[in-house]
Amino acid sequence: MKPAAWASVMFHNSDDAVWSALERALESADLELESAVAFDKTQPSFKGVKQLTNAEKVSSFDLVLHLRAARPRRVGECAAPSGNHLDQALIAAVTEHLAGAPATRRSTPYLHSYVMRLLLERGWPVVGYSYRKVETMLSEHFTPDGRGWRLPDPTPVPTATGVAAGAPVSRPTS
Repeated sequence: MKPAAWASVMFHNSDDAVWSALERALESADLELESAVAFDKTQPSFKGVKQLTNAEKVSSFDLVLHLRAARPRRVGECAAPSGNHLDQALIAAVTEHLAGAPATRRSTPYLHSYVMRLLLERGWPVVGYSYRKVETMLSEHFTPDGRGWRLPDPTPVPTATGVAAGAPVSRPTS
């Protein structure tokens, strides 16, 4: 690829091993990811139709990966969080996303694409973030609402009066 050229690749897979292979291929081709955006195909593939009927768990959103020739790494670049810190960073990002996302951007397929995009754009490892792992992470931290995921309801805080903080107080009428 010419030094100033760009390439865009549309891709998605629910298997983190395939994503890891893609990362290695980009690295060996001396390409780096500049950005990624979700692409809603609206017309599902055969596998996408199976996902809609719950017969198969696949993502129905592709990612468009914007690539260019890799630049030399700078000394002191931030290291990726690892283990539980990586999970926490992703949960925080999904929490922020869900706070303002419309229903069409709260489904498991979309959120899997979102997580993969975050991992790729930030240069964090994709290994271990299969569709199933992301779905498990969502079920442990968020509430399903039939069409997707939402932030969990706040837990009422008990007070000395037994009324949860912020709860309406009924007053006797005269």
